[in-house]
Amino acid sequence: MKYDITIVGDGLYGLLISYFSSLAGLRVRLIGKKKNQQYSASYRSEAFSHQLGEASNFEIEESKNFYEKLLKESVNPFPVYTYIHSDSFLKEISKRHPFKSNQGNLTQNSAGLGYKFNAKEILAKLEEKLKATEIDWVNSDEIETNSTTRKKPNELSNVFKTFDDSLKVVYALGPWSYHNSESIKIKKILVFNISLEDEEFASGLHVFSDKDCFLFSENTNSGIISVNTKQYEDSINVETDFLEISEVEKKLVNQIIKENFNLKVNSFESINLRCIGYDLYSLNTNNNSNISMRNHENGKNKFYLPPMNGQGFKNAPTNCLKFLSEIFKFTELERYFREIQLSVQY
Repeated sequence: MKYDITIVGDGLYGLLISYFSSLAGLRVRLIGKKKNQQYSASYRSEAFSHQLGEASNFEIEESKNFYEKLLKESVNPFPVYTYIHSDSFLKEISKRHPFKSNQGNLTQNSAGLGYKFNAKEILAKLEEKLKATEIDWVNSDEIETNSTTRKKPNELSNVFKTFDDSLKVVYALGPWSYHNSESIKIKKILVFNISLEDEEFASGLHVFSDKDCFLFSENTNSGIISVNTKQYEDSINVETDFLEISEVEKKLVNQIIKENFNLKVNSFESINLRCIGYDLYSLNTNNNSNISMRNHENGKNKFYLPPMNGQGFKNAPTNCLKFLSEIFKFTELERYFREIQLSVQY
């Protein structure tokens, strides 16, 4: 075998799996779309890390430490608040909060601390480290595919080759590899910049889970808000509006924001599109501890990443080490990947 492992996809998970594999001394080939990074969900991530969801605090802390050491800088924490419907206020809200509801009172609850990283900086640093290794990094357009009908966002999903020269193959393609799956949903997430000069919201991350939206502010002058407008059962349909929002969506966004956000007129009028992102969700599980690599239908040595249920970025380093231990199960490498300390080798 020429390679111990081939990774298809050079987003965050592809880069991390390649990097940890190289640390283990494996012969690595990485196939990516370096020329088309604007189509990568990883490069569009807002890169939040917090305790919401099913991940353990240990996993979140380890991943945070990895990112800080990778970037060689610390990030400042901020408070995280969640809002739920309640017949009465369980806790008095000292400041005006950013949400409203026609279903009764909303109660604000503290959900610990959060951190926000710069996804592009993390990806650039990982790329820099990988270029210093001996891995073979191949552009996807150099790989012969089985189909020429795909558009650019899905170009890598065609690279389901045999790869007879590789012991293991991992498809780290995010939403682009799932088609016609009743148990999988792809969420389109719109993020907007907003001026908060006229508001009195507490700094931090405010999450209204029932309405699938959030507001984040590190200061009193500006922030970002997010709403979910679409769900897809097949990633082919995502191609049609990956880089833009339609006039119909714009009207829907205005409606969602007016109905769910408690904003003054000047704040509402300041809203402008920041980025369009995508998350992959499994309808069968909401528990991050159940996230495991999946065998590809064509063989036991082919694997593809599972849906991350919105938990991908904050748990990526620990997830990738867990995935590698699954891929090399019953070998010495399984033990290595289970025991490697993120604080030692980065």
